[in-house]
Amino acid sequence: IREDIDKNRLVPGQPIPSERELVERYNISRMTVRQAVNVLVNEGYLYRQHGKGTFVADLKIKKGLLNLPGFGRDMSERGLKTRSRVLESAEISAGLRLAKTLDIKAEDKVYRIKRLRLVNGRPMALETTHLVAKFCQGLLEEDLSKESVFSLLETKYNLKLKNSHQVLEPVLASKEEAELLGIKKDDPVLVMEGTTFLTNGRPIEYVRGVYRSDRYKFFVELHR
Repeated sequence: IREDIDKNRLVPGQPIPSERELVERYNISRMTVRQAVNVLVNEGYLYRQHGKGTFVADLKIKKGLLNLPGFGRDMSERGLKTRSRVLESAEISAGLRLAKTLDIKAEDKVYRIKRLRLVNGRPMALETTHLVAKFCQGLLEEDLSKESVFSLLETKYNLKLKNSHQVLEPVLASKEEAELLGIKKDDPVLVMEGTTFLTNGRPIEYVRGVYRSDRYKFFVELHR
């Protein structure tokens, strides 16, 4: 079954053969079939739907925590098709909390960009970005459904991005997040909050991303 999934003979959303079919096909017991299916469910290859059967799951995208590519570049390097739906694009006053994070004054302007990120046509993440407006005047005039914010910052505004401080936390999806991501309210999601810095140490961006935990997992490589 794993080989059929890896070679696209079984595709996401497709039901696997019934227990009886697998018993007859491989000449094994029902207990063995159930144990094998349980292993594949635990590994994320399959998922069960009560009253309907067992289906092929979307394999999770594995993202490293020690690099800083933009979302679109990260997905395209994996051979995946991405697009964004811009839900909000506005210039606002920073306010106290954002001002402290971005090292600006509360009355200073920031660009707020809220986008639903889709991979192969399916919702993957909900990202809300705040950028210090004085460093990238006119950014909101760009087509942010197609353009990479990071690429624009580097190519159009000659800003050199260096690093990001990020915090990852599991939470339960709100009603709005669930509707946009195509999941149920209170389903588990992964929230990543990060601040991106320029090479001179100045913060330029604060972002909050809500990722579907059934389609995303993060990893980090540690050295001794």
